[in-house]
Amino acid sequence: MAQSGYHELRQEQLQRRTTSGQLLGIGVSIVIDSTAWFSRTEGASIRINDDGNITVLTGSASAGQQHGNLYRSIVQRLLPVASDQIHVVEGDTDQWSQSDGTMGSRTAQLAGTAVLRSVERLHDSLREAAAKQFEADIEDIVFYPGGSIGVRGVPSRSLTFAQLVTFSEEPIEANCIYEQTGASYPAAAHLSVLEVDVETGRVIPIRHVAVTDCGVVLDPESARSQVIGATAQGISQALYEEFVFDEDGNPLTNSFADYAVPSAAEIPAIETHFIETPSPRNPLGAKGVGEIGMIAAPVAVQNAVIDAVRHLGVQHLDMPCTPQKIWAAINHIEN
Repeated sequence: MAQSGYHELRQEQLQRRTTSGQLLGIGVSIVIDSTAWFSRTEGASIRINDDGNITVLTGSASAGQQHGNLYRSIVQRLLPVASDQIHVVEGDTDQWSQSDGTMGSRTAQLAGTAVLRSVERLHDSLREAAAKQFEADIEDIVFYPGGSIGVRGVPSRSLTFAQLVTFSEEPIEANCIYEQTGASYPAAAHLSVLEVDVETGRVIPIRHVAVTDCGVVLDPESARSQVIGATAQGISQALYEEFVFDEDGNPLTNSFADYAVPSAAEIPAIETHFIETPSPRNPLGAKGVGEIGMIAAPVAVQNAVIDAVRHLGVQHLDMPCTPQKIWAAINHIEN
């Protein structure tokens, strides 16, 4: 409510009812989702290559979410390496097959934790290998910027990761199969503001505010993009997309010439905000974020449409809220 200027919108709505043919509708939805609820096991592997660079293997592949950025940031929590030194391989079952795949808004919390646990083990393995090379106590082994490791207080006595791999008798690698004990529960509140033309029933979305609690936001850019994409899909469900059949059951929406899908011109700028309530289910504190926008958005939009025309006697409309349906409802025309 605070982010949207709710009370000012209500004042504008009252003014429009008496001065304009463009009615203003305001709709709110509050939802809770369940993520990682049916498949809660995911694995990852990490190794130091001969050139000192790092390879991360996961089975949960990106479908636009840019998981690689998340994994790199997790590696950099413990190892002093640049992003371009971390190579992420996703979905290659020849190299890593311990995965149930990308689904259920589960990757950040499950695969992310598997990467974290693997990096923790790799971190310890690197210190053990360095302690052996320097004949030092492992507690005196520290990491130095740029991807090297050596004795505390003596940076001149250090080895690069590539050198350490050369001296090591075994590959320096680690993996983890992580199982989460239960589902996580992200939440969201959406507010939709739209205009309804009284004469034609046309709906024009003009604002959409999305506040999401997906636990700790691990990759802000990706989280924001996923909320925007899911919200756009939800707006489309509420206003445009519909399978239509004739009385004999023949489909009438056979192509995108007939099946309505909005372009960027029909979707308003999505105002995204986050609050963080860390999940107790995993050490990252993460919850799912990929799908909750498409749950909250259509409800908020449908509520906004009804809110705009309720004073005209309209109490309900089935989605999608097309101009035809709205015009007929305003004019009390059935069927």
